[in-house]
Amino acid sequence: MSVKGVLDKHGKKYSSVPMLAQTVGEFFVLLDEIKEVGAWTEMDTTGETSAKLVAKDKLASLASRLAASGMACAFDRSDTELEAALDYAFSKTTHARDAETLQIAGAISTELFNHRANLAGYMVTEDHLDDLQQHIQRFREAMEIKGGVKSRRVADIKKLVRLFKSTDDLLYRKMDRLMIRLKTDYPNFFNAYQNARKIVDL
Repeated sequence: MSVKGVLDKHGKKYSSVPMLAQTVGEFFVLLDEIKEVGAWTEMDTTGETSAKLVAKDKLASLASRLAASGMACAFDRSDTELEAALDYAFSKTTHARDAETLQIAGAISTELFNHRANLAGYMVTEDHLDDLQQHIQRFREAMEIKGGVKSRRVADIKKLVRLFKSTDDLLYRKMDRLMIRLKTDYPNFFNAYQNARKIVDL
């Protein structure tokens, strides 16, 4: 049985000792905090990851298709610099690191915008360029959400470490010592508590 289980079962035995009852109350508060923070650290981030991957895939798909149209225009106009600047295949864009994908999509967007007057006949309109900007923004936002969740998890893990230390201090330096006073009056309770303390389970 856990320490909490023993304390719950024998509440009447320590309730007559105000200092011990107060210490048990502090212990329970710490356990509740550990449980709450622990739930955050174990939170499934699949949703955030999936949203980011979907946004990245859509951005890479649109950017590579518009870039292909731009390269066709560049070929007709013998614009080798523009053709080289737009030479990003879908696989390269989608398999790049997130920051690099943003950089590639941004570069494609800039080049197409600068040459937009020549691109209407190549299926690249102002609406398409606006759509590309929206996809860039959605992917950027998805990256920020995912990064925020990661930061939250790191902060929560640090908080958990502090909570466990506080709990250990409370048990070792206070509750264990107060429990010794109950050894004679309540031997069964004392022994159950001692046995629970040997198990790594709060």
